[in-house]
Amino acid sequence: MELVVGGLERAHGVAYASGMAAVSAVFDQLSVGATVVIPDDCYHGVSQVAATGEKLGRWAVT
Repeated sequence: MELVVGGLERAHGVAYASGMAAVSAVFDQLSVGATVVIPDDCYHGVSQVAATGEKLGRWAVT
């Protein structure tokens, strides 16, 4: 699946077991001090990951 989807975009593809695993992987790639923009109405798990990272000083959330 990763090869097929990546091939459609002429890029690399990565598959995750869950949406939250994908979200965590994206957040893990952020540099310390990055700014994260998320909507007020989003999946609760996403807002919790964002809030926890902000509390730990990894990024700012707007």
